[in-house]
Amino acid sequence: MAELTMKKRIILYFEDMIKFGNLGGAFKKKKDFKAKENVTKSQRKFKKLSNQ
Repeated sequence: MAELTMKKRIILYFEDMIKFGNLGGAFKKKKDFKAKENVTKSQRKFKKLSNQ
């Protein structure tokens, strides 16, 4: 039974890797991805303000 859940975890891990387009540390990257999204949003706002 434990082996089955491990296989499922590996499959999910690879699905995440494909989704985020990276080959390694998909779970870590998910957190980084969220953080990067927030940073880029704030950078866009800053660029808009600095261009005016």
